[in-house]
Amino acid sequence: PSMGSQVLDKTDYVAQGKFFNLRQTFPDLNYRPYDFRIDAQDPTTIRFTARATGTMRKSLSLRNNVVLPANGEEMKCPPEAMSMTFDPATGQLRKLCS
Repeated sequence: PSMGSQVLDKTDYVAQGKFFNLRQTFPDLNYRPYDFRIDAQDPTTIRFTARATGTMRKSLSLRNNVVLPANGEEMKCPPEAMSMTFDPATGQLRKLCS
C-alpha cells in the first residue's frame, strides 16, 4: 500500500486504517467482491474486482482536522481491481493490494 509515492510499512498501514474508521462512518459498508480468478503467472495470488457501497451514518474525521458530517447518502464506488497473495506454506494472507 502507498500514499502517493510514500510506501507504508505494516505499522503505518494499520494506523492509517484505525484513523479512518470507515466501519463506523459507513456501518453497512460492503465491498461487494466478485470476479475472483487465480493469477496465471502466480498461483498464490487471487485477483478480483470490488465495488464498495455504504451509507454515511456518522461523521468522518480526516487527518487535516476536517470533519465531514454524516449526510445519510449512499456511497457507490467504481470498480476497483484488488489482489490477495497467500503464503504457500501456511495458507495465510501475505499481501492485500488495492
